[in-house]
Amino acid sequence: MLKNFNSYKVVKKIINIITFRDIPLQKKFLLFSIGSLFWLMIVAGIGLTFMFYMDSNSKKMVQVNVPHSKTLNLLLSNVREICVAVHKIIIIEDKKIAKKYYEKAVLRLKENKDYLNTLISGGKIIHVSSMNQSNSFEFMVHPVRNAEQIKLISSISKQIDSLDLIINDLWDLKNKPHLNNDIKEKLIEYDYLVIQIEKNLLDLLNIMDREWDSFSNYMSVRIKLAIVLMSIVLVVVLILYFVFGSLISKALRKPINDIIHQLRALSTGEIDLSKKLEVTSKDELGELSMEFNKLMDTLSHVAQFKR
Repeated sequence: MLKNFNSYKVVKKIINIITFRDIPLQKKFLLFSIGSLFWLMIVAGIGLTFMFYMDSNSKKMVQVNVPHSKTLNLLLSNVREICVAVHKIIIIEDKKIAKKYYEKAVLRLKENKDYLNTLISGGKIIHVSSMNQSNSFEFMVHPVRNAEQIKLISSISKQIDSLDLIINDLWDLKNKPHLNNDIKEKLIEYDYLVIQIEKNLLDLLNIMDREWDSFSNYMSVRIKLAIVLMSIVLVVVLILYFVFGSLISKALRKPINDIIHQLRALSTGEIDLSKKLEVTSKDELGELSMEFNKLMDTLSHVAQFKR
């Protein structure tokens, strides 16, 4: 019995602390407001943390993958320009014009070698358009880290070197008209190699597309997780707000109602002067109850004196 009573006292004391029962009313409402603000800040903090995290990861992805994709598209474009230039070399009879296409092919090959080296080591790419120099642009490229991509880039680099040798051979054969069969064989070898280079470049682009898809799925999962987490915290906040609000409201309402009831009874003359108000707190309402009890004692003494 004594143990249960002690447990009841402990529970009651905890409730008094939680509901700020012994704290002055002004501080009571101030602490309740601070508590509400704290939980709202927790929800906002989760949201902001996730936003910064998402922004940081998105920037990293954009700063790495976008320049890589742009570089690969430049490589593809150059390979196609080289292909056109090489066929022009073979078709055009005028050696001066053919030489211009040869020089163009060599220039694009050099650019491709530079682009591939930049993908491996990182650095700045400066692209000058052959059609319109005003369309020139530059951008920074981070080194490729994916092992599969590095392997493909190394393979493409070797193929570009082989392409360089074939183009030089074709140019030499161009200046020896009696070797037409050799030119045809070299051209077939050239076309096959270009197809392989384009295939490898497209494979690289597909790998990057998969990385984007993987990143999108990853961010989608994180968004859902953040929404669930914020929803749980918000529900907990609302429950705590309702529970603590109810406890504080009850702690305020009961003594006020008791005092109102006693005052009404006093005004009608039906009050029991021996009945005291229960003092449940040490705040202003507790003091008011104590003072009201003293008033009842005074009235009780006056009534007994009149008798």
